[in-house]
Amino acid sequence: MRMLHVAKRTEEAYITWVYRYFCFARDLHTHWVHPSQLADREINASLTQLAVDRNIAPSTQFEALAALLFLY
Repeated sequence: MRMLHVAKRTEEAYITWVYRYFCFARDLHTHWVHPSQLADREINASLTQLAVDRNIAPSTQFEALAALLFLY
């Protein structure tokens, strides 16, 4: 991200969202799973959980999606 000159605050936010995604996937599988083994199902479930259960604003959901897109 630094090579792409992404803002430090954006970098920090993306790291936080990716960490939350890994924790969410761990809870689904009851153990840590490598990102290459996670599929669209986990991404959709994670974003749905943000929207439905946590009532996160659409702009924040988009930020979480952008972080996951950057990860993959």
